[in-house]
Amino acid sequence: MKVILYFILIFLIFLLIVKTNNLSHLCLFIIIFVALTVFICISKKRIENFKDENIKGKTIWILSLNGWKNMDWCRKKVVESWKKLNSEWDVILLDENNYKKYVNVECLNDSKKKISNQSKENIIKLNILAKHGGIWADNNVLCMMPVDNWIYEALEPTGFWMYHQDNFGSGIAPWFIVTIRQSYIIELWKKSCDSYWNINDIVFNENWVNDIFYNLCKFDPKFSLIWKETPYLWSNEKGQANMLMNRLDDNDDEIKKIIKKNPPYVLNNVRGGNELIRNSNLWAAFDESIGQINYPYPLHKLHFTHSPIKFSDRVYVASDCGHDDGVKIMQKICSKNNVEMVIYDKCNFCKHIPNGIYCRPLKNTGREQATYLHFVIKHYDNLPNNIFFVPSNTKHDRPLRLKNMIANEGLHCGNGKKCTFGGDFSLNEWEGKKVDPAYVRPYKNWFEYYIDNYDKLELPCWNGIMRTSKERILRNPIYKYINLYKTLIETNNPESGHFMERSMANVF
Repeated sequence: MKVILYFILIFLIFLLIVKTNNLSHLCLFIIIFVALTVFICISKKRIENFKDENIKGKTIWILSLNGWKNMDWCRKKVVESWKKLNSEWDVILLDENNYKKYVNVECLNDSKKKISNQSKENIIKLNILAKHGGIWADNNVLCMMPVDNWIYEALEPTGFWMYHQDNFGSGIAPWFIVTIRQSYIIELWKKSCDSYWNINDIVFNENWVNDIFYNLCKFDPKFSLIWKETPYLWSNEKGQANMLMNRLDDNDDEIKKIIKKNPPYVLNNVRGGNELIRNSNLWAAFDESIGQINYPYPLHKLHFTHSPIKFSDRVYVASDCGHDDGVKIMQKICSKNNVEMVIYDKCNFCKHIPNGIYCRPLKNTGREQATYLHFVIKHYDNLPNNIFFVPSNTKHDRPLRLKNMIANEGLHCGNGKKCTFGGDFSLNEWEGKKVDPAYVRPYKNWFEYYIDNYDKLELPCWNGIMRTSKERILRNPIYKYINLYKTLIETNNPESGHFMERSMANVF
């Protein structure tokens, strides 16, 4: 509206100048008009980019169209659970007004359309996730376990995950969705939502969002295949997310035992309930969620049905943490040399990774060496013939060294220099941060415990850079990689990661 008023004012000034027939004033007006217009466009673009760049990929979205100022006691507990258990995530509380900061939804701006609040919530949900990715939790979904403990395994096959509603059935549960921005399911679901509201002005069936999903499964083979390969976990199964359905105020010992010993990842339909009944199932859930009395809990078994991923002959594998420019530079090199890219994003949930690149989020532990081991373990039976392990940032001349490795066959550690360090090498601090000590140390002891005799140490690979092959990796059984992986993933800065960096030629 402000932009329209601006152009109306400019037009009136233009008419006034033309009427006075002053050529110099007219020329000055044209120059000022062009300059102001360019400035407005650039400023608007900068503001839009600023907003987008400051939304992390690791975002949990919760919507209440009625606002958050006068939350009932139940919703306060729900919000507290998401914030307390997920300190490394941004929890964004959306309402009727502020959702427009993150998405512009055309059908919700059309006053002719009679859209119910339930439908509004679904429209906003699909638009938010398609643009930004992250986690969507309806405002009656209680967090029972830190999401970092389990979602990465669930996302690995397809980049999308939600509960199946029915036991051993195909029903969907869109009240809790985890997805990367580039997910085919979320993109097509959102586009189909747009098409639905381009045609309709009113809701004929409040299950329209589910019906769209089922129709896509029926008529789009790729969509159907991806959903079939999404790991199964049934929300209606005993002890799962719907376990408190119509039983919030009950005092059930069996339910309380499950909540205490092996709770579901989330609890659905946590709304209402009597605040005064302190011995109820609902209060037991709140106490366990926010108090985390028995954490860590055992993880629930996901049912996997996905097919092996078919990689090309040459694959670049990178660990990324916000190095957007580095990814783009590496993308140019890989594209020019016909090398497929695989990015594991440890910080931004694939939010800023360009479309068309295979990307999966990963927990930010174990340095880049844990990322390489993760790739090898997950794809051990279907490895590409040539693999380039290179972090996505551009330090240590990594782009140039990647080019050199692509051009040269065989084992290549990126620099070919013999590095000087002894078997007594150990590390207590790195770049000003405390290093978590390895279970076995110093380096020689660690190397012989996990890998081989120390006198067989090959040319060390520095800076997390290496070219290897399927043939070399298959020299070792998979359990050897699994054991190494376990030594790395407990912390963000493990000493064993630095040991592993110097052992990559022996391991891979």
